[in-house]
Amino acid sequence: VTGLTKQGKLAGKSNAYLGRSPLGIGIRTGARKPDIRTLSAFKQALLDAKSITYPQDGATRGFIDNMFEKLGVAARVKPKIILAPSSGASTAYVASGKAEFVITLFSEIVPVKGIEVLGPLPGEYATYVNFTAAASSAAQNMGAAIRFIEFISGPKTAPLLKAKGLEVRP
Repeated sequence: VTGLTKQGKLAGKSNAYLGRSPLGIGIRTGARKPDIRTLSAFKQALLDAKSITYPQDGATRGFIDNMFEKLGVAARVKPKIILAPSSGASTAYVASGKAEFVITLFSEIVPVKGIEVLGPLPGEYATYVNFTAAASSAAQNMGAAIRFIEFISGPKTAPLLKAKGLEVRP
């Protein structure tokens, strides 16, 4: 946001933090729930999984690929990976049974019927994506844009954001 504001693309002082979403594992509702709370358990769960999906063009793709390398499982999980064209497709793969695990943001897992959050990535791989709202510097009605941002970042919307998988500040 700061860079876009400096470039003149976003109106200064219009941005507001909405929340953050952890990167984690989603499984089909009712499926077995392997332990992923420690790095060793997580590594074993990846090795035991029949199939793993995640978005091919997602913001976290490079992080996930790098994580597999650092864990030393890249070569063994590569044949199990089903890259999806989008986050929506990756969660649909799990809901339909095409894939066992999805690695994506909680905010992409929580709203999808038929899948549930298994948990966040453990240890050093625990990561988040922050969500911020800001008004374009070219907004036709800056006052309305700022009021909207104030509303969606305010206390009345916190329960909705939480219900959609975001962690919000109190």
